[in-house]
Amino acid sequence: MTSQPAPLFRSLFWLLLGAWLGAALLFFGGVAPAAFAVAPPPIAGGFVAHVLPPLHWAGVAVGLGATLLLRRQGAARPATVGLALLVAACCAVSELGVSPALEALRPAIRAADPDPTVRSRFGLLHGLSVGLLVASFLAASVLGALQLRAESRRGG
Repeated sequence: MTSQPAPLFRSLFWLLLGAWLGAALLFFGGVAPAAFAVAPPPIAGGFVAHVLPPLHWAGVAVGLGATLLLRRQGAARPATVGLALLVAACCAVSELGVSPALEALRPAIRAADPDPTVRSRFGLLHGLSVGLLVASFLAASVLGALQLRAESRRGG
């Protein structure tokens, strides 16, 4: 593997990472707050639940794609590969495990007088969902910072 990344692979890495980080920022700073500002919580929550799958699947693709691109560039240090895989894992766990569990509880939460146990479980799962997305965002951000630092040291 070469010490200088091919421009195409370097560009693809930054395009993938930048697009996903931008989408996540838009979700955190725009979509989710706006939904809850203009609609009742059950409707806003349903809307946000429909927006999350593309963000999650894109996170999985970005994490795995970044891993492959880093390896192709010869820049696959354990820290960068670990962070890229963490992005993919957090998004996959949220989409395949946490989101379905939340959806299963959604009808009971919408009831006139939801069971406190169900409400508590929903709250815990929601917190886990938010935590996983924040963790994936932070991992992607640190990955970008480490890669930028490595590229600046290489002069490219």
